[in-house]
Amino acid sequence: MKLYAKSAIKAVELFQVQEITIEEAWYKAVSLYTESIHSIKKACPKATFLGLCEEGLIEGVPKGSYTSSIHNKEYALEAVELIKHMGLIHKEVLWDMITDTCGKRHNAQLDVVYGLVNSNHIRI
Repeated sequence: MKLYAKSAIKAVELFQVQEITIEEAWYKAVSLYTESIHSIKKACPKATFLGLCEEGLIEGVPKGSYTSSIHNKEYALEAVELIKHMGLIHKEVLWDMITDTCGKRHNAQLDVVYGLVNSNHIRI
């Protein structure tokens, strides 16, 4: 399982058992799997995760205001909608459907979504 998929799942678990914010849970979770400051601070997967949280799509995380990211949140929400209708398809195919830009790779946003879907943390 990819770094940010594991981190998203762990962040949900940490949030549910510790008295911390969802953003603190994210940083704590990523830090469990890597010491790379760049990876810990990477914005796209974090914003994707927080965008899903913000909309109340993750079990055990209340709706709220968690991110200022527009694009990453939109990518995540569209991915969830497409997965609802099509199931889990190859990430690159899904990414092309979301962004309409063949050749541009996702920046771990779909790792977060797929990790949460596969672990049943997203309400599908």
